[in-house]
Parts: sequence; C-alpha cells; structure tokens
Amino acid sequence: MGMGERKLACIIGLCALLVACGGGGGGGTSITPPTQHVAAASTSSASATASGPIASFLSGVSGFRIQTQYHGLLDIYTSSSTTYVGAAPYIGEEVDVVGTGSVETNIQATTVTQIDVTAGTPAPLPTPEMLSLSGPVDLIDPTEFEIDTSNYGHMWIQTNSSTLYVGGAPTTGDYETIGGTGSISGGVTALIASQSSSAPATTTASGTIAGAAPYGFTLDVNATYSAVPIVLTASTVIAGTLEAGALASVTGAGSTATSITAVQIVVTDPTPQASPTPTPTPIAQTHVLTAGYLGAPDGTLTVTAAQAAPYLTWAQTGVGDADAVQAAGIETQIYEDPNRTVPDNTLYTTAADGGFAQTCSGTDVTDFTDNVTEYVMNPGSTVLQNAYANLLNSIKATANFNSVFQDDSGPLSEFSYTFSPSLPCDYTDAEWIAGGEALDQAATLPVVANGLSGLDGENPSELIQELSTSNVLGGNMEECYTSTSEPESDGWLWTATENTELQVNALGKEFWCMEEDYVDASANTPARIYAYASFLLTYNPSLDVMFSRFTTPSGLQVFPEEELVVLDPAVSTPASVSSLVQSGGAYGRVYNECFVAGKFVGACAVAINPTSGADVPFPFPQFTHTLTVSGYGVLDGGTLSTTGPAPPEYIDGVGAVIAFP
Repeated sequence: MGMGERKLACIIGLCALLVACGGGGGGGTSITPPTQHVAAASTSSASATASGPIASFLSGVSGFRIQTQYHGLLDIYTSSSTTYVGAAPYIGEEVDVVGTGSVETNIQATTVTQIDVTAGTPAPLPTPEMLSLSGPVDLIDPTEFEIDTSNYGHMWIQTNSSTLYVGGAPTTGDYETIGGTGSISGGVTALIASQSSSAPATTTASGTIAGAAPYGFTLDVNATYSAVPIVLTASTVIAGTLEAGALASVTGAGSTATSITAVQIVVTDPTPQASPTPTPTPIAQTHVLTAGYLGAPDGTLTVTAAQAAPYLTWAQTGVGDADAVQAAGIETQIYEDPNRTVPDNTLYTTAADGGFAQTCSGTDVTDFTDNVTEYVMNPGSTVLQNAYANLLNSIKATANFNSVFQDDSGPLSEFSYTFSPSLPCDYTDAEWIAGGEALDQAATLPVVANGLSGLDGENPSELIQELSTSNVLGGNMEECYTSTSEPESDGWLWTATENTELQVNALGKEFWCMEEDYVDASANTPARIYAYASFLLTYNPSLDVMFSRFTTPSGLQVFPEEELVVLDPAVSTPASVSSLVQSGGAYGRVYNECFVAGKFVGACAVAINPTSGADVPFPFPQFTHTLTVSGYGVLDGGTLSTTGPAPPEYIDGVGAVIAFP
C-alpha cells in the first residue's frame, strides 16, 4: 500500500464581536447585576487580577464576564463581600478585578474597580423614520414583491442592491416585516426586509448600540446576537440620545434572531467610553496545525525543510531526511503498516510465526486493495507486537522521529473490501479493538492511527475507542470533507465526519483531517473553502491537523486559508454537530477573534450547507464580506482575502461561506 493512501471504508458499500465599548463615567445609570449566589467560582486561593470591559452578566450566578486582552472572555464571580469602587457593574463598563482564582479559569472578586477614563462626546446617531409595513408574501418579481398588509391591503414593495434581507430573500407564503422609504400612495422601497413564519411578537432586547444603519442602528445584545438590526419609524418613542456605545433597551415587534421594529427605546447609559476596546495583539499561532509529505520517499524534493518550516507542523518523511526536517523545527513522522503486510515487508518475515490473522482452518486472511494482495495481521498477537517494537527501534536508531503514522487501524467490520477467504477465526470487533490497543502500546513511537474513515453508516468510527490508549496521539481520517470522487462531501458522510472530529477532540486526541482531493488546487477553490469551513466548524486549534492533498507546483500542499486561525467561539463546543444548525438549515458558528498569519482581522463566521440540491439562507447577516482564495499553496503565490464580496442570500447545495465584518 502507498504511504497513507487508503480507501474510504463505508459499510454501506458506497462509499460578536461584542462591541465592548467600555463603561461611561461614574455618572451613568447602571444595570443591577443578578443577585443569585451559587458556589461556582474557582476554589483556588491564589491571588489573581484582570482588566477589561464587562461583556455580559452571568446567568444563574452573581457575577459578570469581562473581555480581557490576552485571555479572552473571563468569568468574574461576586458575592455580598465584594467591594465596588466607582459605579455598580454595567455592560460596557471597564473594570479592574482583584480576587482569587486564575485568568485561565475564573476569578472570585474581592474588589471591582471602575477604571477612571474620560468619556468622549460621540455624535448622536441619525434617526431615520422608516415606513413600517408587514404581511404575508403573495407574489414575487425580480425587483419587487407583494405583501398583504392589514391596514393597506395588497402592496408592492420595491427592492434594490441596498436592501438588507434578514433570514433570506422573500418567499411566497412567508411573513415579511418591511422598513422602507417612500409613501403609501407613491410606493415603498425596502431598506430592510425581515423574514419570519408568522407575524412577529413583541419583544424587549437590551445591549450596546453598535452603530448607525440606513434603517436605524444595530444593537449588540450578546455574543450570539450581535449587530441586531433596529428599525426606527416615525412613531418610535426614544428616551435619551442614541449614540454609538451607549446602552439601550429596545421594545418592539421582532426578535434578536431577526430584527426589531422599535416602538420604544430607552437609553440606559448615555455616556459611552471614548476609547474603543483594544485590538487583540498578534498571536504566535500563524496557521492551524498542518501536515504534509516532505522529502523522500513520497514528498516534494523541491522544497527545503527551512522553506516549509513556517507553514508545516508535521512532515511525513523518510529516514534520509528526518533529521534535517526535525532540525528545521518540523515534527517528523514515519509511515508503517503493522496491520497489513506483503512479502517484501520486514514484518512479513519477523512476525511470520504467529503474527498473521488466520481463519479457523489455519488459512492466512488476505485482502485485495489497490491491485495488491495484502496479508491481514493479528494486532493482538504478541509476536506481531514484539516485531513491530523491534522495527520501530531499528528506525529510531537511524533517524529521529516524533511519531508513526500507523495505517489500517481499526476493526475489520467497518471496511468495505472483501477479506479472503473470510474474516479471522471467531472475529469480533471488541477483540480486534483490544488487540489494536495492545499494538499501539507496543509501538516505541507515539501513534497516529489511520482508520477513522471506516464508518458504520452515519455513526463515527469504532476506531475512536482505540484512541483512548495513552500512546496514541490521535487518529487520521482520509477523504475528510473532500475527495477526488466527491469534492464536497454531503449528507450522512459529512455529519459523521463532523461528529468524529468532535468525539476525537473530546478524548483530548488529535484529529488529522486528510483531504484526499488529488486535483489542481487553483482550479478547485470552492472545494477547498468547503472543506476548510467544515474543518473549522468543530475544530480545536490545539488538537486538529489539516493534511491537504490538493496538488501544487512546488509539491508543498499547505494553502493560504490554513493561515486563518479562529478563536473564542460564541457557542461552546457541542457534543454533536446537530447543535450548530442555524435557522433556515445551515450549519454555522461565529468566532469572536479571528487571525490571519497571526494578525487580528476581527470576528468571523463559518456557514455550511451540506445538503445537495437544496439552498439554505446564509444565517449571519451581521457579516458583510467573504473569504476568497486564489492560486495554489503558500509557496506557490497563493493568496487569501478577508474582504471578498458580500455573502450570498442563500448558500448553494453543498456549499460553504467563511465570512467577515
């Protein structure tokens, strides 16, 4: 078998940025924090300090969350003994916290001090007075649609390139709430059109005024609902002055998930801080964890280790190049397959007496893959385990390696090819997994087990059970989100891959995502973005490894998009990808801090439609630009931009968008 080039084994046979505009001066009206007291804070007695603007109050406990410069969002717990210096806590207030705990976990505050800053004098926002109309959609034309209003009957609503669609473009039968210009008699042009299934209920939302918009302004409510559109009409009652950074409470028809047509607005803290939240400093991680082939026998010979080092975390290489690659700062990996062997392989000879899997009649079990007949080895055999350990020790005596890429791991039942003449005698998955764990422990190098692509329908691979072994770094999944035969994986396969990524990370193990799409990288950028967005949706930046196979002129298969590192997700890591389904059907996630080559570029979002033949609405209207990539790899002139065109209203079937403000 080739170096890590394995089959997709499927049993079916087919295969918010919170705009933390800090607090005002001490004279601003404060929001009283919750009074519940729950013993949830860290029990550490170590002293700790932290500073930053208050982003939100904690739910169910007494305390709040601050946005720190170097440690992200940090929970601050308070009690009746906490001393406040300055104004009582309110969202946006800049505070110093002293207490016990850790900036890595949480702090139990003994003192909360308002930072004394001079409030600025921001200009009041303009207050446009929109015509507000609503009703179900009857008819749709390319530049207009008709709604059945309760007060004026059927009316045509004009649209143009400036119209903001919230929840997707109008569709017949849905309910649209319009904020627009014009007149009832002369016609209305929509500046904003919010889609819902029925007439919106009255709601109240509180947050920070982010900035002006043609229809009114946007309100940052929390990390999940940032930049909520607030529509101002001629009848909106406004108490106070609308200023960017001020705290406001808005009551009207709609929801924080769509938009709110304001009936009443009360500005609760009219003195926003003049200084904006500091921009996060550059981070040391300039790309996600990456892997590739480098040097003989299967990697590029035209790229030196020094050239690859800024972009490559792991290199699968041979004994002749390993030391030079490792010296350049790249982790090295050797390929071995103790689970299958052929007559010219060392293990075929050294494990001959008891290392082969056999039928009950004593016949060696083989499989036929890639036009090669391979002998199936018995991972539970101590003969094989000892021979494997000896083989790795002989390699280590020749060159330095950090891990072994261990091919064909996992239970045999999850592979679709035929074993001859049958499965091994009295075969069970449980026994095979136990044998695999023993083989992993016998390895004298840390193991990356290849075999996560063996899937039992939409269920994640049973190989995950084997990954809990202490000597296993993680598992590799071939055809991860993309392959030559299926450039954008969809349906159950996509879901199973996402859930496998989540379950591997839940064990604290590395998930290696091998994109086996052996096609020209420059000509297949949609597949690259789809696969990368899918990878980011559930990834852990310290555990997940991108192992791309799109082809490049230089042979180094690392791409500009892999320099996008996303941190501080607005929604914590779920147990299942189903928790990330957004309204309308797309899967999506917002990250509050996103970096390209280590430099901060703002918040960002990933949105994926893994369903073929059905378009779904883009779920994050607060983002107005998209990621675009062109060309080949990072050493071939490939480029990335975070200021591409606006996101589409709808994501095509098996399509993806990575979006920025």
